Amino acid sequence: MSQRFDMVVDHGAADESIDRAVIANQLATTSALRERLDDHGGVILGDEVGAGKTYVTFALLAEALAKDPRKGAVILVPSELLKTKWCDQLQDYLRAAMRDRKLAERLIERITPVNRSLRDDGSFDDRHRGRRPARNAIVIMTHRVY
Repeated sequence: MSQRFDMVVDHGAADESIDRAVIANQLATTSALRERLDDHGGVILGDEVGAGKTYVTFALLAEALAKDPRKGAVILVPSELLKTKWCDQLQDYLRAAMRDRKLAERLIERITPVNRSLRDDGSFDDRHRGRRPARNAIVIMTHRVY
């Protein structure tokens, strides 16, 4: 199953200092989560701090959006600080890890941090402040929005 992800991303390219065994564990987790998502439509990822939950999530997103680039995603995070961090790190991950560089750049353009008004808050790209997210946006917002 991790071959499915290897076709889409070079997971180790995102941070070359990460041990290959850790990367293998992250990809195994990603594959297990993909199977559960396919079977049940949802999954909860809980792991110790530093185990790579963020990178596992990024690999899942990259694989899902590469499979059907017309779709979007919604990512809920607990704080404004994490919203900014996830926008930056998702951009870096897609740019470094995705094998299809053109698709990576198109996905990066769709990253949209939103505020309570459900409009782009401009924190990722000030030119987009106040815009409504596109139908296929990768929306990142705090769970307090609702």
